[in-house]
Amino acid sequence: MHLRSQSFFTAGNTVIALLLLILFLDSCSPARRLKEDEYLLNRNKIRNNTSIIPDNELLVYVRQKPNRKIAGFWRFHLQVYNLVNRDSFMSDYTKRVEVRLRENEIRLAENKKLKNAEPLSIRKWFLKIGEAPVIIDTTLTLRSSKQLELYLKNHGYFNARIRDSVILDPSSKTAEVIFTVDQGIPSRYKKIAYDIPDYTINGLFMSSLSESLIDTGAIYNAETLDEERERITLFLKDRGYYAFVKNYVTYIADTGSNEVDLTLHINNPVKKVAGYEDSTLEIKHIRYRINEIYVNGDYQINPDSGNYTDTLYFDNIHYISKGKLRFKPRAIKPAISLKRGDLYSKSVAERTYRRIADYNAFKFINLQFRPVSPDSSDLLNVEIQVSPKERQATTFQTRGTNTGGNLGISGDIIYQNRNLLKGLELFEVLLTGGFEVQQVVSDDVTQDNLFNTIVFGPQVSLQIPKIPGVFSFLGRYSPKTQITAAYNFQQRPDYTRSIFTLAYGYFARTKGRVVMTFN
Repeated sequence: MHLRSQSFFTAGNTVIALLLLILFLDSCSPARRLKEDEYLLNRNKIRNNTSIIPDNELLVYVRQKPNRKIAGFWRFHLQVYNLVNRDSFMSDYTKRVEVRLRENEIRLAENKKLKNAEPLSIRKWFLKIGEAPVIIDTTLTLRSSKQLELYLKNHGYFNARIRDSVILDPSSKTAEVIFTVDQGIPSRYKKIAYDIPDYTINGLFMSSLSESLIDTGAIYNAETLDEERERITLFLKDRGYYAFVKNYVTYIADTGSNEVDLTLHINNPVKKVAGYEDSTLEIKHIRYRINEIYVNGDYQINPDSGNYTDTLYFDNIHYISKGKLRFKPRAIKPAISLKRGDLYSKSVAERTYRRIADYNAFKFINLQFRPVSPDSSDLLNVEIQVSPKERQATTFQTRGTNTGGNLGISGDIIYQNRNLLKGLELFEVLLTGGFEVQQVVSDDVTQDNLFNTIVFGPQVSLQIPKIPGVFSFLGRYSPKTQITAAYNFQQRPDYTRSIFTLAYGYFARTKGRVVMTFN
């Protein structure tokens, strides 16, 4: 009972001290250190906005933001900053730094340890965690108005106008900035035309028109137009156009009477004509196919001068390494979705990268594509560069425990072999043990015997990066077989027990985010 009362009063004193601090800081006017012609920005406000763009989205583009508030009303960081007279502090602190510099020069001559070049200062700490007052700047207010106008125009409000006004309150030395919005009527797409001279790309694009992000009747939006460029680029990159970039997609917008006639262009590349300095020739986009696939199984970011001495051709893939390949080719083969003769696809390349990363056996992974012959060939050679992690690793870790008030200590020794059978398997041995103090109640007397509870348990697991074909319904991606055996021994004052566990199972990921498990 006595302990509870003491805790109550301690907590009460803390709360009272916090309340006193709040009242003290609140009594200090946040604008008390401003000069006569300076006003603290209190808030920004959007008025008369009836556009589809919410006020909070517009306020993001206002250049000056008020000081931060805690709980929506308390400018804690500003008031901490105001606890220090900055001009006086900087003058005093500069002198202290100069004194410390001279002291260090003497200590250096005497071969003594140097002191910190920046002396400790509570006032400096206040300035560091505090926040300088945001003083109203009409130049930034004008820039904010222009920025808001531009933002509205980029979202289809071509006749938008912003009027800004600053309301000053001399009694509190604060200012409120109001941005009055006159957005006008939004402009919508009346007609959308397409200019695509490459007939192959034209056919592909028209087949994906239902997925387009722009449509007649929608409000003009510059951000959506850029997103459509990204969509077209990825769409074509997934259909062989390795060298396609979004700069090939351009727009011409003819505006008038709140209507927009939009023309989308997918331009052909141009190249210089040999022998004619100022002449260019328009050519078609190259649609690439995968040629040779190489797996560099011993890639070094900073390679030495040595050559690759081991080469192996297995199932249409070349495996190269310096010395003997550290893993079996059939171990990594299921992760490679790229196939010789297939059209290049960025999504397939990314899927290959993710599936190789799922092995958790490589510290570096990169896919490099190179045209067989620049400017003339439609074939790509692929080099999959991987750097295996260290095959074996041992980790030690300790921790303190507290189970229902019973204190203890435990530790683990973890051994890992990331390529046990050269099939990129993960073999792990975990040895865990710990001691704990358990309270023993005997004849109404509580006794504490030091470390009277012992826990010990080894665990062995093997993870294989494949599953039997009969379990392929679990998913196509990141398949793994997991075998685990564990033994746990516990000796407590009231009982002793041993637990043995054996688990065997499979898991794989579907095309989406679902992981299916069978144990």
